[in-house]
Amino acid sequence: MVKVIFLIIATERKPWSNILRYGPEATWLRKLPENVKVFKIFSDGSKGSSRYKNSSEVTKNELFQIDNPNISDTTVVADGNRLLFPGVSGWAGILQTTISALSYVNSNFEFDYVVRTNVSSYWNLKRLLEMLDRAPRNDLYMGVIGKSYIPKLNAEIEFISGAGIILSKDVVELILQNRDRIEADFIDDIALGILARNLNVKVTDAKRKNIGEISRLICIPLHQLSQEYHFRLRSDFNLLGFRRRKDVYLMKILHFRLRTASRKPPR
Repeated sequence: MVKVIFLIIATERKPWSNILRYGPEATWLRKLPENVKVFKIFSDGSKGSSRYKNSSEVTKNELFQIDNPNISDTTVVADGNRLLFPGVSGWAGILQTTISALSYVNSNFEFDYVVRTNVSSYWNLKRLLEMLDRAPRNDLYMGVIGKSYIPKLNAEIEFISGAGIILSKDVVELILQNRDRIEADFIDDIALGILARNLNVKVTDAKRKNIGEISRLICIPLHQLSQEYHFRLRSDFNLLGFRRRKDVYLMKILHFRLRTASRKPPR
């Protein structure tokens, strides 16, 4: 039986705090099998702030301006499954918090894989564990593959999308051994992709279902939904000029449909 640790990037800011509380925590996180642990990971902002160097046109490969780019400090305040780490505020803090959390779980728990994910993701644990039971136990850096040209490197790199980064234990340890080589001024998934490229770590593709509309979610047949293990349910819309999110509604509908599928007798 594979042992899996989830690290969920979290913040106290809205709407993300509400999405976590009423989305994942009310659905797929409610009943965890004994071989799965989940930690919500936060940055305390004590190391300053981060901002994009060119905020007028932000893209994945945009560089950060960071007050303190040090990512080696692993001091932690733990409260149940909530982990609070020293780090910068803003988007650049995701990388620091991820590295600190990887170090914490690697030092304190036994596991086969770590899944670094976000509040807009829903994981069908039954299917995920079945997939990981068949997956390689070593050299695994897996998820939805993205590509980005990095002017700083004059090269196009492949990276695993930050919504769901699956790492085998040996790759976690390799990242930690080489943390000083991480390009800390890039956003987290790009920075890890650059490190993987420099360390000759293979990028392995994985499936993910992206659903942003309730009408589309309702129309997908149950037997198709139940075969998926990772859903990205981020959904932005404007209401009277205000930006709103539908992630929670999508997650609750998906959870209900998957539970319905699990109760249906086999044909």
